[in-house]
Amino acid sequence: MKKSIVKKLIVLLCLLALPGLALATATGGGWSQGLANVVAAGLPNGGSGGSISTLIFNIMNWLLTILAAIAIIAFVIAGIMYLVSGGDDARMKTAKSAMIAAILGVLVGLMGLVIIYAVQNILNGGTTF
Repeated sequence: MKKSIVKKLIVLLCLLALPGLALATATGGGWSQGLANVVAAGLPNGGSGGSISTLIFNIMNWLLTILAAIAIIAFVIAGIMYLVSGGDDARMKTAKSAMIAAILGVLVGLMGLVIIYAVQNILNGGTTF
């Protein structure tokens, strides 16, 4: 029983040490290169004026870009479904409902964007929107 716990503890310690080993292999640049990457990515680093609201705003913009791509793909697929329905009313109805769902998804995403802009403006003390 004790040997099993010791083995698990050794495995856990080895797994915890792996990130340190990976960082030990970095050559050139060191910490300053990592900080430059953080600044280039638009992440807050505590020294360049970055903030949590900027980080959240960047993440939401990234997610909304993914949403737009998915919505376009969904709309194209729904259009293809409509074209190949061959006059079958049930398949045409399915394609139309898929198109409506894609449009509603875009509208929900745009409402999310408006909410994000409004919250950011409120948190930054803005008076206009």
